[in-house]
Amino acid sequence: MLRVKLEKPTGLKHCWILLTQGKFAIIDREHLQLVNGFRWVAVKWHRKYYAYSYFRLDGTRSRIAMHRLIAETPQGDFTHHFNHNSLDNRSGNLLNMTNRDHMQLHGVRVWT
Repeated sequence: MLRVKLEKPTGLKHCWILLTQGKFAIIDREHLQLVNGFRWVAVKWHRKYYAYSYFRLDGTRSRIAMHRLIAETPQGDFTHHFNHNSLDNRSGNLLNMTNRDHMQLHGVRVWT
């Protein structure tokens, strides 16, 4: 069951998805059908919360991160949140990049 909290009564460009632990993720309204049907939970990782959904695929427990689903992030790449709010999954806030580029962006030293 999808739980949605709308920010404004009309003319919405985005909406909030209710997660566990009293958290919300924000998405563009155009992605509502994409995330519909999943049960989203808030998972704390590296001092930030992310929206994940767990499901069974061929009998194996799998998970998907909401930001990776929306950004269509290829396996092996990372999704960067421009505003550093890991629950803001609007398209304009997401950018796919390599692990190397992502580490450099966050000031992690990359050895060559």
